[in-house]
Amino acid sequence: MKTLYHYTFVVISSFIFVTGVQTQTANATNSEQQTAVTVKKSAALTPWANSYKLEGEKKYEQATRAITPYLKDIKTRELAVMRIAWLAYLQGNYNKAIKGYKQALFINPRSINAQLGITLPLMAQKRWRETRNYLNTILKTSPWNYTAHQRLLVIDEVEGRWKSMTNHAKALTQRFPDDTTALVYLARGYAWLKKPQKAVDVYNRVLLLVPGHYEATKYLNKHEKKVDD
Repeated sequence: MKTLYHYTFVVISSFIFVTGVQTQTANATNSEQQTAVTVKKSAALTPWANSYKLEGEKKYEQATRAITPYLKDIKTRELAVMRIAWLAYLQGNYNKAIKGYKQALFINPRSINAQLGITLPLMAQKRWRETRNYLNTILKTSPWNYTAHQRLLVIDEVEGRWKSMTNHAKALTQRFPDDTTALVYLARGYAWLKKPQKAVDVYNRVLLLVPGHYEATKYLNKHEKKVDD
């Protein structure tokens, strides 16, 4: 916890005044520290918080077991199911993760979180068509969901759909003009479509936003002089 000590020394003759301020500050600090300890103890006793702690330690099976009590309560079941699916994904158990996210969608068919979640194990298994279907479903209800668009760009690139990727990235940069990820995909698209001048222009925008960007710098060092010539 950050503690800010601020003493205002006024030119007065009373030593008692300064001593009193210091004493009050010390008491306040002790009180804050006691509160912080109480909060930490409470958080440590929460199974959900403990699950996050175990995940951070890469103890995924233990993190999963910590969540299971929440499956019994209808109010927390959906969240618990999604969290267990996420932990399965982290362990590389993609089929279990897919099954878990489908269960979450059964509980709440409108859940964008679950629809996005299921695309992760699907992409890990290179099931691009199914992934695209889920992402397009999300865009029907949330047309400019950034994560969905970003994952569609990844699929376009993997499948070599350069024109689709370029058009998609261009539309995304119009909505998110300072997003370097979308700009990089746009530049890559132009490069694959053999439009080096446009690629150079976009990579220069990337460098403006992220000085020293590795991919942009590498491309420009190789192509910028050729374009000028």
